[in-house]
Amino acid sequence: MAEERWARASSTINRFSLPLFLFHSTGMAAWLAVRYLVAGENNEATAPTAGWWLTRPLAVIGPLLFTLPATT
Repeated sequence: MAEERWARASSTINRFSLPLFLFHSTGMAAWLAVRYLVAGENNEATAPTAGWWLTRPLAVIGPLLFTLPATT
């Protein structure tokens, strides 16, 4: 049973790895464009303040949300 689960997990990872690799820069560019349109030129803090740390999850989730439609 463990080998069958590993084969299924490996198959799923392999199915998404190449599209994710190819399209992650598209998702990142789209995320940065939207962020720039919303916040203007001052859209990224230069020092790691408390606000910077609070927005770090958005730095991962935002590009992911723009990458997922391109990979499916």
